[in-house]
Amino acid sequence: MLTLNEKVRLLTGEGGFGTCSIPSGNIKGIRMADGPNGVKTEDGRNLCIMNSGLMASSWDKELCYEVGRVLGIEAVESGVDMILAPAINLKRNPLAGRNFEYYSEDPVLTGTLAAEYIKGIKSMGVLVCAKHFACNNQEYRRWTQNSVVDDDTLRNLYLKAFEIVVKQTDVDAIMASYNQVNGVAVCENRYLLTDILRKEWQYKGVLMSDWCAMNHCVESFQNGLDLEMPGNAHNTVPKLLEAVENGKLSEEDVNRKVERILALSEEAAEKKNVCAATIDVEKLIQMTGESFVLLKNDGILPFEKTDKVLLIGTANHPRIQGGGCAEMKTNTVKTPYEEIAKKATICDCVDGYDIKGKERILAKYDKIVVFLTLPEDCDSEAFDRKTLCFPEEQIAVLRKIRQYNVNLLVVLQNGSAVDLSFENEVKGILETYYAGSYGACALAEVLYGNMNPSGKLAESFPLSDADVPNRSFFGQPTDVCYIEKEFIGYRYYTTYGIKPRYPFGFGLSYCQFEIEHVTFEQNGAYNFTIGCEVTNTSGRFSGKETIQIYLKSQNPFEPRMQLLEFASVRLQAGETKHCTILLNREHFERYVSGQKLMRTGSYTLCVATSSEQIIAEKEVALAEETKLEFNENTLVGSLLSEEKYRDITLTYMKRIINFWAYGMFETDRNFEENVFLKNSIYNMPLRAFSYFAPEEFDDKSIECFLTELKKIS
Repeated sequence: MLTLNEKVRLLTGEGGFGTCSIPSGNIKGIRMADGPNGVKTEDGRNLCIMNSGLMASSWDKELCYEVGRVLGIEAVESGVDMILAPAINLKRNPLAGRNFEYYSEDPVLTGTLAAEYIKGIKSMGVLVCAKHFACNNQEYRRWTQNSVVDDDTLRNLYLKAFEIVVKQTDVDAIMASYNQVNGVAVCENRYLLTDILRKEWQYKGVLMSDWCAMNHCVESFQNGLDLEMPGNAHNTVPKLLEAVENGKLSEEDVNRKVERILALSEEAAEKKNVCAATIDVEKLIQMTGESFVLLKNDGILPFEKTDKVLLIGTANHPRIQGGGCAEMKTNTVKTPYEEIAKKATICDCVDGYDIKGKERILAKYDKIVVFLTLPEDCDSEAFDRKTLCFPEEQIAVLRKIRQYNVNLLVVLQNGSAVDLSFENEVKGILETYYAGSYGACALAEVLYGNMNPSGKLAESFPLSDADVPNRSFFGQPTDVCYIEKEFIGYRYYTTYGIKPRYPFGFGLSYCQFEIEHVTFEQNGAYNFTIGCEVTNTSGRFSGKETIQIYLKSQNPFEPRMQLLEFASVRLQAGETKHCTILLNREHFERYVSGQKLMRTGSYTLCVATSSEQIIAEKEVALAEETKLEFNENTLVGSLLSEEKYRDITLTYMKRIINFWAYGMFETDRNFEENVFLKNSIYNMPLRAFSYFAPEEFDDKSIECFLTELKKIS
């Protein structure tokens, strides 16, 4: 039996990354570790995995599950109970410093893939904390800035990924972010923490603060927070005890919070005995390489073994991860130079971007690879990027090399969208984002055609910074106004007819794919089955194609294109597979004026390979099914107009309808061909026909007919 003091003590952490332990109550603390880049520990023995932007580029649910499982394995081996990941904020603006931790500019893609990643971690008996809830979309003044966002935008966009995760997984904890939302700090925002998470979404797990994010402890615990991180017992415990004593915080509410924390502690203890598993490094390399996005390929890829290759830039010291709290020490870092040199007949390397004195040798190489890498003052927690551009010295050397050799491949190392205005000056561009410990191994395999880069962009790459929809009001110091509403990324570009450099969902392949025999089948008001056949026409390469389903809207108050669902199809050379994608009511929900409604009216379903490349489309009418109320006043026309009621209606009523229409029970005439007769009969209730031939259609007959109708309704 815990004392009130012990209960309150459990509501604030202990040390830097753990919850409080109470030996007298046999309560063990929960050990936490940062997770977006890998399981962060001091000894550096764990792997750095590909960043979330690269993982999202896979558009592959199974892959994300397996990556989560890798983290789960390492957490078990490191004695870590809870991983502080995934981070599922949207990429509202490509300059946001923490974008490398985030998945996408789209909530459906983010939430769906993050849910699989969570399931993978939890399959190893490890707890998961999703973050940063909510609207934490810039780093500048993140502790104090106020995200001003209307409720519909908040619900349809920025909370959607969290909603998917809560409803599809048993996520153990959700971390409340530093910022305010509409003037109320998230840690004490009752609307977000209690009204939405607890009451509406029925979330059962722990709500914890980001590190030092809690402003007022009593108000935070009153409004839904369960756990303050890190430990701050000397300040928090006395205040909470006083709040309970004076009635500002009930002991019953404290008990509920304690029960949730103890449930996690017990779950962590029970799963300590999970069977050990081994990381399949080759599989991890394969997953990393196939997530790379091939943006341009004018015949430069794949390389031949006999090619003489020159590497320029960071081939000896790659940037494998973003910075900040997620940055981890790892003892495993493969370099592109060492891995490519294993495959090439000749492979030379220039460290950095100074080629002065080397110009005369450039022409002898068959392929030159330039690594464009964002420096450490980009892509980090605590500050945002200043520009979409790579450092000038990197672009300058690219253009200088081109004067001597045009066989240029650019390999990108970055956390989010960048300026690629040099694209016409090179033959190939390969987006690898931050690829982790074994990214170099994956790169070498991709360059030589042993793996197929099958990724698709999870974010739009604009032509320039001027095209970014919220460029002029991003990074404000106090009120960060989401004036653009839902029109971010591809939602903005497709609505306003602005062509990005590379659209959301885009990615080339070593394969060619044909998508044919597209079918749209409506199975109910909001239930659709979309099918197609996908063929890999390549004679050599296996690969993946991603089928993307968008909803196209003419409604000026919502984006023109919105991703509904997707499927990744893996195909061997020459193979054909049938792909089936199901849509249900949840795909068509939308908040309007603060209410969750079903879309109604005319929309278009699109089968596509990017937000700009539509393969097939079909206009659909969305409307709620009208459920008929069966009684003596049911109109005959409402029954004859519904296919499932038509036959039984004619069985019971054809004789009496003919008698009313033609004065005889049997006739071959079709009353529906006569406008007057059809409209008259269609608008008559069942009871009316009892007047014309009561011996054929009396009250008892109507009652029997209604009973049969209800059986098939």
